[in-house]
Amino acid sequence: MRSENTHNLQTTVKYFLPVFLGIACILGGVYGCTKPQAKTIVIVSPHWDGIKSEFSRAFTAWHEKNFSETIEIDWRNIGGTSDSLKYVISRFRTEPRGIGVDIFFGGGIDPFLELSSEGLAQPYHPPASIMAGIPSTIAGIPVYDPDYHWFGTALSSFGIVANDRVIRTIHLPTVKKWSDLTNYSLQSWIGAGDPRSSGAVHYMYEIILQGYGWNKGWEILYQLAGNVRSFSKNSSIVAKEATYGNVAYAMAIDFYGLVQVSSAGLNTMHFILPEDYTVINPDGICILKGAPNQIFAERFVDFVLSEDGQKLWMLPVHHPEGPSRFSIERLCVRPDLYDRFSAITSVRMNPFKVQTTFRYDAHLASKRWTLLNRLIGATIIDVHPELVAAWKKSQHDLKRLHEFKKPFVSEEELFAILEELNDTDKTRLYNKKTIEWQKKALAKFRKLTK
Repeated sequence: MRSENTHNLQTTVKYFLPVFLGIACILGGVYGCTKPQAKTIVIVSPHWDGIKSEFSRAFTAWHEKNFSETIEIDWRNIGGTSDSLKYVISRFRTEPRGIGVDIFFGGGIDPFLELSSEGLAQPYHPPASIMAGIPSTIAGIPVYDPDYHWFGTALSSFGIVANDRVIRTIHLPTVKKWSDLTNYSLQSWIGAGDPRSSGAVHYMYEIILQGYGWNKGWEILYQLAGNVRSFSKNSSIVAKEATYGNVAYAMAIDFYGLVQVSSAGLNTMHFILPEDYTVINPDGICILKGAPNQIFAERFVDFVLSEDGQKLWMLPVHHPEGPSRFSIERLCVRPDLYDRFSAITSVRMNPFKVQTTFRYDAHLASKRWTLLNRLIGATIIDVHPELVAAWKKSQHDLKRLHEFKKPFVSEEELFAILEELNDTDKTRLYNKKTIEWQKKALAKFRKLTK
């Protein structure tokens, strides 16, 4: 009898257990007993999609290997650096304890200084094994915050991309400094951009003016401009002109330059960090205050700073330890990687070995940004044909050359104009000065050509 009852019970369980489990799942869903959600970290970043894709792929694999957990990244694309920073700060004004975002990633150093000063960057100390390979400074600039509120993950610089094949074929001189671009034998073999259209291009002009001083800086800019083939409004096109062989040297931000080096090959092109005045800034990352996924955010920072993460910046696409689809071509923050991979990377110079005492004054640059663009445009770019003609005529006449190199405005005069500016007459004054400078430039260069 007991055996028959046991058999009946087993039969009942066999046929009705799936039904019971189905009902349990439904009830679980109703009352919130759902399966655990996939681990996710939320990142606001102005980085382009290729960087996001490569770091998502590599971090997911790294995390699963080291922690046996699958993790996903929710990238929040707010726009450029300024828009992303404004978004984060404005959100914190209404949600001071946390905004549901774990990390801010990319955009230079400025946003991280501001986030730290506002108390919105959560301090975190990565393992000593990771930080041991990262210097605290480069050329006097901090690579990471001494109090560990933010960390430089890559480096940004401005320099010159060179087409070695053209240089060898035409027997052009070697360039190592900004001032080397003034050599008359480079006439029509230099590519440059318009600072009125590109912030990166503006930085290069400002670096020369700050590094050499106002008067000497303008002498270099005018002579350099005399060698420029043409000025492009698109800064990425300038670097491509060197790849095409239309110019031998092109002024470029490292990203555009290194992409072209990678595309053309290391035997054809290389990127130069000028030995006279080089500006190298870290491109940062920080964990935001009130990060909802603090542990996973910390692991992402660890990965980005580790060798595995740093190799993504600099190794060529399809390299076993590098990016799989997108060529990133950036400078990393680990000096040892430059020496280990120098034979296969686009960078021939270790930025940590660049000797410079130059300190870029961002406040000064910001104050005169628009007016300086107007001055460069009016006296160099808008009158370029006349400038080139005067440059050629001045080569064998020292008196003419001295006049050619003189700036149209002293630094004191520029600051006096800045003092005149106000909200009501700013546009009118800008336009007035632009026309005035352009007329003076045309008159001078035409006179020198006679």
